[in-house]
Amino acid sequence: MSLGIWKQVASALKELSPETVVRESEAPFTVALIGAPMEVSRMEDWLVPPSMSPAQQSQTRRLIYSMNVPLTENERAFLPNVTVRLAGWSAVPPISHDLHRVCRDYLLFTPEDLSALAARIAGAHPDLQLSMARSFPALRDAVVSKIIARTAKENAAFAILSAIPNVVPTPLELPWAVGEFASDTVVITANQVRMALAIAAACDTPVGFGEQRGQMASILGSAFGLRALARELAGKIPAGGGVVAKGCIAFAGTYTLGLALSHWNRSGRRLSWGEKRIAYQRALESGREAVEEMARRVLSSPSH
Repeated sequence: MSLGIWKQVASALKELSPETVVRESEAPFTVALIGAPMEVSRMEDWLVPPSMSPAQQSQTRRLIYSMNVPLTENERAFLPNVTVRLAGWSAVPPISHDLHRVCRDYLLFTPEDLSALAARIAGAHPDLQLSMARSFPALRDAVVSKIIARTAKENAAFAILSAIPNVVPTPLELPWAVGEFASDTVVITANQVRMALAIAAACDTPVGFGEQRGQMASILGSAFGLRALARELAGKIPAGGGVVAKGCIAFAGTYTLGLALSHWNRSGRRLSWGEKRIAYQRALESGREAVEEMARRVLSSPSH
């Protein structure tokens, strides 16, 4: 990238606030576990696994309120003020009838498919995703996956808009603004930086430009590596230099970077070039249909 682009990226990063991400990851919430004693115990073990340190377990348990059915009058009065309500199988009849009025937005605990349950919890409370993932390791995969997918789609959409003649895409379509820019690379890179901050917060690791200096350097340097991957896998990218090709490259590059950042925060190890290549190829294949649909909607709109 040219010196001018680097300056624009630096300027864009000044608009990003790690402190905002940290505050979001510290948003307060409570969880009610409703069911028979055995079910409540299983839910607690899922949310507060033995792998957590005693100090972490103690802090996390403060967010949880265990309620055996039938509920007391005090528990019924308390339920409407609880953020997340998980109910076990045996609690379904009384909840769906007698108690439906006070906890109608409960989520059923499904031990046979905990990954789907984690995704439902994260999806039901998007404003608390970072905070819940930071506190509960069981929710981190679901939340991080949503962060990566959302950022990849945002960058693909921006790349598509910037590739259309006579269209000036606005960064206000993104959840932050970067001020003046002259290249989609600036906006996409800044959005990737914000993704890195959010992933670190969700994984309960230090958040900030200084705290994540290695990851930030990796993001700024990834443009070259991901372009090399794009050239290597050119046969997987739609022919020509059109909007779909540009969107696919932005999607796959951002998605691969997100997976690498997630792995880095979880294990402290960087993905190898071979692992990134596999991830990039899979992202191209899985994201192509969504990118093509984005391009169709943009190109078929009356303004284009």
